[in-house]
Amino acid sequence: MGADGVVTIVAHRSEMGQGVRTSLPMVVADELDADWSRVRVVQAQGDQEKYGNQNTDGSRSMRHSFGPMRQVGATARLMLETAAAARWKVPVGEVEAKNHELIHKPSGRKLGYGDVAADAAKLPLPARESVTLKTPQQFRYIGKDSTRGIDLHDIVTGNTQYGIDTRLEGMVYAVIARPPVYGGKLAKVDSSEALKVPGVIRVVELKGSPPPALFNPLGGVAVIARNTWAAIKGREALKLTWDNGPNASYDSAEFRKTMEAAARQPAKAVRNAGGPAGAKGEAPFELAMSAVNIPYAIPNIRVEAPEVEAHTRIGWFRSVSNIPHAFAVQSFSAELAAAAKRDHRDYLLELIGPARKINPSEMADGWNYGESPERYPLDTGRMRGVIELATSKAGWGRKLPKGRGLGLAVCYSFVTYIAAVVEVEVNDEGEVSIPRVDIAVDCGPSINPDRIRSQVEGACIMGISLAMTGEISFKNGAVEQSNFHDYEVLRAFAAPAKIDVHIVPHTLDVPLGGVGEPATPTIAPALCNAIFAATGKRIRQLPIREQLKKA
Repeated sequence: MGADGVVTIVAHRSEMGQGVRTSLPMVVADELDADWSRVRVVQAQGDQEKYGNQNTDGSRSMRHSFGPMRQVGATARLMLETAAAARWKVPVGEVEAKNHELIHKPSGRKLGYGDVAADAAKLPLPARESVTLKTPQQFRYIGKDSTRGIDLHDIVTGNTQYGIDTRLEGMVYAVIARPPVYGGKLAKVDSSEALKVPGVIRVVELKGSPPPALFNPLGGVAVIARNTWAAIKGREALKLTWDNGPNASYDSAEFRKTMEAAARQPAKAVRNAGGPAGAKGEAPFELAMSAVNIPYAIPNIRVEAPEVEAHTRIGWFRSVSNIPHAFAVQSFSAELAAAAKRDHRDYLLELIGPARKINPSEMADGWNYGESPERYPLDTGRMRGVIELATSKAGWGRKLPKGRGLGLAVCYSFVTYIAAVVEVEVNDEGEVSIPRVDIAVDCGPSINPDRIRSQVEGACIMGISLAMTGEISFKNGAVEQSNFHDYEVLRAFAAPAKIDVHIVPHTLDVPLGGVGEPATPTIAPALCNAIFAATGKRIRQLPIREQLKKA
């Protein structure tokens, strides 16, 4: 805090579009009772010793930092009040910080934050128990829609600074040719033509990591150049011979048959601690995501996980294993409802059963997204609540014209409850359009509602994209897709005409959930259930692509 009153807040988490560069400082500013127009936000450098955990994953930036950020702001507020009280020689209880000013309540005297900032900075940190947090009724920014993102204008106008925009004196650029097949290695390289490309400086062989490589480098050949274009052209000019190793024959279509055969055989999930890694199946925490922790009130549940050797590296993306698991569970619940000639919403609510709080460990989920099972039980009342809210807002049960249908799905993901209702229209040619999507989200207290809606809208677009066209396939051990011309993402014309996000209101009566990831898993099953309602055709394999087209 400067003498001019400008407050600079360091955002210690990475901004990845989730709005955390605004939301975390906003919490500090609220407890500080600062004027948001006089707040500046700067991005922290990567420095775990100084800032602690800076991971931006697991939808946990806000739920793990909300309490500490409130404490930071409230502590600074008390220090300013203490400094002002010393200046006026009055009890600190007579001083109130309000909208960037310090007010002596009996006399009405005022000082600006900047007037006492230097004095406040010299004070010892007050004891934690002496710091009073605001009540929700006193919040000015938390839970309000009035606070705009500090970098939204720069992002949409192309003026923000990304990592790829970094320019340093003497900087050079590298593009790497990597082994096309997992476990492969370089047999021979001829770099003579690459070195003739103007701007290319040198060619360097990179040593790989033996399987299981996990997140370690795969090796290859790097072309270093004075600019990116020269590096790209240099890589294209390399003459490479690869030893593709044991996965050279990997074919994803054939591998599907292997997985299907394994799924039909008896199996059991076991935890193998301390042994060598790579992948033969999902880890226990991945199995917990919408597979092990199915909270249905049915007497007999068995979850099996057969092992199948993987032939490529497997990583995580938005919502991780919730996506395939929720697709299977939510699609099958709709199939069961149809077989029983029941309304899917009513059937799903009956499966979930009455409102109750379940300890995740009772469902063999020892992970629970890394959160305390006592603080974060799986609450079926909240799960029922998002189903009822989403279906109510979507007008569930209304009569629709021929070729239109509504589909429903629900998921507990990253300690947040999400239900989606997708409305589809399928024309005579089998083309799918999506007039509307209604999504109900219960993530506990809403800290920045605008960013919650944005994240859920983005998750909806991503979920539709995965369901309709998103596919990575392998032939001869190598990925067949190379860029967005053959790994398609949803185009603007195919996006839903309307996405309505309905946030379940809370004060601070429940702990915070995640927001960045939880909505994605509900979209594909809700979409496919809607297609069944519209056409009578059940989609059991993704992506949908041409499955609805007439022969």
